[in-house]
Amino acid sequence: MEQKLDYVGKRLPRQDGPEKATGRAKYTVDLQLPGMLVGRILRSPHPHARIIGIDTSLARKLPGVKAVITAEDTAGVWAGLT
Repeated sequence: MEQKLDYVGKRLPRQDGPEKATGRAKYTVDLQLPGMLVGRILRSPHPHARIIGIDTSLARKLPGVKAVITAEDTAGVWAGLT
């Protein structure tokens, strides 16, 4: 007795296809909740450069900035690949 499969080997329309194709789809990056903090990372524009100092005073003065973190703030904490 051969089993009949409802979906295998058949074309099925994607449920989220129209939303994605038209740009109406919502992703987690699109969410904005009240009181939500957003983090940003600023990297050096110079690959393999030796950074000898970072002046964060202007960044700390910007409206809405809650924290500025540099390597000095994470001394002794390893957060990369081993």
